[in-house]
This record gives sequence, C-alpha cells and structure tokens, in this order.
Amino acid sequence: MENPQYKDSTGGTTEDQNAKAIAREILMRSRTETAEKHVKASRNTLFVLAGLFFLYAVLYGMGVMADDIVSLIFYSAIGVIYILLALWTKSSPQTAVILGLLLYLLNIGLSALIDINTLYQGWLIKGIIIIYLVRGIFEARKIAKKRPVETDTLDGSMM
Repeated sequence: MENPQYKDSTGGTTEDQNAKAIAREILMRSRTETAEKHVKASRNTLFVLAGLFFLYAVLYGMGVMADDIVSLIFYSAIGVIYILLALWTKSSPQTAVILGLLLYLLNIGLSALIDINTLYQGWLIKGIIIIYLVRGIFEARKIAKKRPVETDTLDGSMM
C-alpha cells in the first residue's frame, strides 16, 4: 500500500520540506545564539575599557601618576563614552562595537604620537581587546534583525 504522504511539485514530500525548514530554523537560531555570545563578549570588553579609563582617571586625580586635571577629565569622558557604547550594543551592536574599536585605535594612535614606546607596551592586552571587538563586529552581522509582526487577514493575504 502506498504511503499517504503528499508529493509537492518538486517531487519531495511535505514532511521532507517541513523537516528541512525546521533544520534551517535550528541552524539559524544556533548561529544567532553564537553571534549574540560574541557580541556580549564585545560589550563586556567595552565595559572593561570603561573601567580601565576610569582607573586612569582616578590615578591621575589622586596624584599617583600625575597631578593633571585635564587628564582626569579626559579619561573620565572616555570612560563614559565606552559605557554608553556598551549600552548601545543592545539596540545597534555592529555600529556601537565599530565606534568602540575606532575610539580604542584612535587612543592607541594618539598615545603613540606622544610617546612611541606606548605602542609596544601592553601589546598582548591591546591585541586581545582588538580581537574581541573585531569578532563582535563580524558576529553582529549574523544577528537577525527584528522584523515587525505581520498580521494575517481573514481573506488569507498578508498586510
């Protein structure tokens, strides 16, 4: 006796198509979850950068490294910017992480202009931070954009 499955126009069964659709959805969900983990790591990296800049601000403000009010204000402002970028990754992850990376590279470049030795100091930490931010940029592309819910009308057409 023949199986009561329906064949579609491509020769496959509707059960096969449903299984493929489910497998595609699971794969996309898995990719999205992985991408969200990398974006979260980039967000945490931005928070760490904010903490480091606030630490510099405190050290400058207390006179440990120098007694320079301009540096205190500068490092505090950069710390606030990193916190805002980290919070912005919730709504626009790719843009926020790109701006965070550009700000970090600008900071490295300006420090190197003042003293070239700063370029080589802490190169491992700088490299790790850059890797986390770049990986977050690439993975943010994979996060599915939230689309508005389309409602079904009574006649079967989509609005």
